[in-house]
Amino acid sequence: MFKHISVMSLTASLGLMAVFLVDFVDMIFVSVLGAFVAGAPGMLIGQAASSLRGLPIS
Repeated sequence: MFKHISVMSLTASLGLMAVFLVDFVDMIFVSVLGAFVAGAPGMLIGQAASSLRGLPIS
């Protein structure tokens, strides 16, 4: 019984650490992208609006 509890606890802790590691790598990746990520939604909305109106996309 003790072995089962130990194995399950170790497995759960490894899984939780993996989730935090992936989140940390994600934060680094997003910070490297920087302004491109921050400006992308506005750029996409502007392109969609201008294509609906038939205006050339700048």
